[in-house]
Amino acid sequence: MTNLTSTSLTISAVGCDVKIVFGNTVQVSKTVTGSTSDLKDNMTVTIVGTRQADGSIKATTIQIGGARVGARGGASPTPSP
Repeated sequence: MTNLTSTSLTISAVGCDVKIVFGNTVQVSKTVTGSTSDLKDNMTVTIVGTRQADGSIKATTIQIGGARVGARGGASPTPSP
């Protein structure tokens, strides 16, 4: 994120920069640290990790809940239902 002002910011997406303008009722959320005990069956999660030789993925980050943004920059994580 660059060029942060009181009304906008810029993110670097694949191949270009995108200016994000804040709407009048924009909501900003932040996450808190959880643990694997917070995970429940049928939750929507986003998992980032490394594929192992046996085909499993060794998770390094698990985000609970769905994405709430219309666009994002950077590498795409491996989603899991």
